[in-house]
Order: sequence, then C-alpha cells, then structure tokens
Amino acid sequence: MFFEDGVATANASTTGGMGGVSNATVGTMAGDFGDDGSGDRSMVLKTKKRKKGNPSEVSDLRYLSNVKIEVIDDIKESVSERASEDRVNGFEKDFGTQLDPDVTNHQLDVLRRCFERFDRKFIKGKIRRILFKNLGGVRAQWRNEDRLFRLNPRVFEFKKRFKSDNVEIPYIEFCITHEICHCVDYLKRVSFGDEWRSISGWKKCSRDEDVPEGYFRYIETRPGREKAGNRKSEWISKEGSTFCRKYSSRNPREDFADCLAYAVLKIDGKFDTEQGKRKQEIVKKVLKSVS
Repeated sequence: MFFEDGVATANASTTGGMGGVSNATVGTMAGDFGDDGSGDRSMVLKTKKRKKGNPSEVSDLRYLSNVKIEVIDDIKESVSERASEDRVNGFEKDFGTQLDPDVTNHQLDVLRRCFERFDRKFIKGKIRRILFKNLGGVRAQWRNEDRLFRLNPRVFEFKKRFKSDNVEIPYIEFCITHEICHCVDYLKRVSFGDEWRSISGWKKCSRDEDVPEGYFRYIETRPGREKAGNRKSEWISKEGSTFCRKYSSRNPREDFADCLAYAVLKIDGKFDTEQGKRKQEIVKKVLKSVS
C-alpha cells in the first residue's frame, strides 16, 4: 500500500486550482495562489452620504449586500453539487474506474484532468475504484492488491501549489497524479528493478537495525500520519542522493512515483543532477508508453 505524504508499506510488489471556492480565504481574489487576499490592502472604499431627492444613487453599502450574498451562495452550491449519474458513468466509460458515489462536479473535473494526462488506452481499467475516505494526515493511498485508490477528500481544499519556472500545479493534482504513477510502477515494475535502485543505492534495512555509515533512513516527523503505519522506513539510500522532494527518499517506490509525476506534470528543475539525469532517462522510456 502506498501513501502520498504518509508512509509506504511494503507488500508483494508511497481545485484544479485553488481548492473549493467555498473555503477560500476571505479577501482572496481570483488567481491568488496564497493564503491571503491578493487585493491591495491599502485600498479603502469611500462612500458618500446619500443625497436627498436622488433615490437612484447607490452610495450606501447596504444596497449591495443582497447581491454579494447571492453570488457567494451560488458559488458554494456549484462547488459542492454532487455529480450527475451521467457524468459519473461517463468517467467510468472513459477510464474504466468507478468513482465514489459522493463525488462532486468539482472533484470529478479535477480527477478527469489528471487521468487525461495519461494515454487512455493504457490507463483504462488499471485503477478499479476511487473512494473518498478520511485518512487523517495521509493524503491518499494506492493498493496494488485490489487496485484501489483511496483519496482524502479534504485535500481538494488545499491551496498549496507545486511551482517551477514554467508551471504551477495545484497540490490535489500532484497528489492524484502521484498515486496514478504508483499504479504505473506496479504495472511496469520500474522501482522493483536493480537499474532504478542502483541509482540512489537503495537497499533494505530492518527498522531495528542501525543505519550503516554513508547511508540515510527516512523518518516521518510530521503529525497526523499514524494511519500510514510505522514512521521509520525499512529502506535506506546513499547519503548525498538527490530526490524530487524529501518524501521521495522514503523508498524506491516513492522515488519513482515522484519522478514520474514531476515528468508528467512538466515540473522542471528536479533532474539537473547526475542522479536526476539517470532517473530522467528511465522515466522518459516509461512516458512513451503511458502518456
């Protein structure tokens, strides 16, 4: 079973946009990627006193309140509206994947956008089902044994974005793409092979063993990951190895899933080291058959 930003457990084989608008920070304008409003904070709306004998002049904010509330309510309703049966069936027809019965239109749009980054002939039928489940601090899980993808629905509300010189990717899209890449790895067996593992010097090391000199073990320190299992990885890599992000250093499966996700999403700047270039060459070969 593999976890996004959680812990990967060994087995037989680790909106689109701003998140729900209904949860956007007050003051945030469209296009803002941070947690705070993007408007000019020094701007003050000055009102005139209402002139007698001119009822058509709108000079009191109370006359605008009804319109503002009505627009916000409309947005909330559209974001949380459950997807129609036709839309859900359409997704299953296109990708061979059953969706959680509570999926909303917004969530379905994000899922479709992620799935469409892969070749439909390849991806169709590879993921049996997507279920929404409260996973605590774990974002998502992929299980090889039953091809089940569990997704924490609150991740759709995250505003975090992956940024590089050429692209900004909402965290939810990276999260979903990362889990699809676990599925690809399970089918292609890349991280299970010596070629991939040799790049960062991956090898097993029991959790109760001391890490040999010159090696590094990933230890999960972030709170809320209890559902992911043991915080200590049972894999170690050579010190000085380079990865797409810290979590990639958990085990060879997370390493590959991140590398492929970064490549699929065209996030630059993660393959400029000697190790990165070797990994990139392997990933390019995989991309030809899956995207």
